[in-house]
Amino acid sequence: MLLKYKILAVDEADQSLLVRYYSDVSPEEELVSERGPDGSIVRGRCEYALTVYDRSILATEETVHEFIMTQAPLEWLQMKKESKEKEPDMKMPVPKQMVGREVVVDVGDKRHPDTARIPRPVIDVAALVAEVEKK
Repeated sequence: MLLKYKILAVDEADQSLLVRYYSDVSPEEELVSERGPDGSIVRGRCEYALTVYDRSILATEETVHEFIMTQAPLEWLQMKKESKEKEPDMKMPVPKQMVGREVVVDVGDKRHPDTARIPRPVIDVAALVAEVEKK
């Protein structure tokens, strides 16, 4: 699969790039979600606003390209490719049950940057200590 992308817009105020991804297997025309009155592509299914938090990324075309590639929806495009080859199981019962439910997560925990957004269970430390002391 050959990944392709276009930078559609640059928003300097928000420090972001609007990028449209597609591939040789799922071409741009196939991923259209909205067309203009003249038939031009207004919006595609794989368009992402990428916020640039590290300004050094903007130094060269190579660093911009590397940043855009790190954000690419490779797994999704691969899934699209595989779904063309065979009928995949696309059922999603658990997420369907969660539709519309508000989830609140305290993201202030900075112990580990990769897990800072993952909700942690509340642990009753006193109960754990008491249980250990019983033994």
